[in-house]
Amino acid sequence: RGSLHRLISSNVLDFDNKSDTEEFNKLFNQIFDKFGEDLSYERFEELRLEFLDLRFRFKHRMENKIENVLNYDINQVLQEVDKYEEIVDTGKKQKSMSDKQGEIYKKSTKKRKITSFFTKTQETANARMGAYLCIAGDEKMWENKNYFELVMMEEGKDRCVGTVMLVNIEANDGKRYLFFGPNPFEGFLDSVSDSACLDYLYDVVVGFAIENNFDGIVIPSSESKVLGACTNRGGEFPNLINAKRLKDRAVIVFGGEHHLGGIYSYKDGALIWSKS
Repeated sequence: RGSLHRLISSNVLDFDNKSDTEEFNKLFNQIFDKFGEDLSYERFEELRLEFLDLRFRFKHRMENKIENVLNYDINQVLQEVDKYEEIVDTGKKQKSMSDKQGEIYKKSTKKRKITSFFTKTQETANARMGAYLCIAGDEKMWENKNYFELVMMEEGKDRCVGTVMLVNIEANDGKRYLFFGPNPFEGFLDSVSDSACLDYLYDVVVGFAIENNFDGIVIPSSESKVLGACTNRGGEFPNLINAKRLKDRAVIVFGGEHHLGGIYSYKDGALIWSKS
């Protein structure tokens, strides 16, 4: 209960605000009590959207409070910014998991210098927590010899800004595929172009696949499963991932079940890149 509470409330709850804290705890406990005696991954998956909806609700409230507190300073800064012409991009931010349209907002197109590492260490396990992945604490992922990660670091700030879950899949027909699960951090994606971020991750992983003789890169075969079974980032991000599906390729059937973590296993996948 404590670990899940910390994960859901992280960076969205002002613990000095007694009323907000009491309201959050009450709603959190109401959802958590639905577990009953069944603390399985299967039951968590059934309740996952309720927990994420709670997080989105308080995250949006926190953002409004910060904006109100800093409103004068923000206006002063904007007056200075108005003196210059800046190229901006737009994005969509979900207010809740049931919010299909999202709130359109502007963000800078300023380029960020990112260095990424293919890795699998105890230290980089923290990247999954930063991405708020529900399977972040699954130790079996580290026991899975086919699982590894791409971890993103922003140069100059020495901070982690995201991770990509990767699984080496050896199909029964002898071909090798790489499962692609991009999860840039929420805060990072709020300030950069969604499409530019995804294209960067896609290009890095494609380069790795070419160098290591993979036959293809795959995502969940069902478009509706990309949010949740591939990425936890909402808004436009899942749609951008789905847009990379190869239009003229059928779904690849692996001939066996390949495990990512928690309840997530895959018997097939949709190609987003192919060697042939």
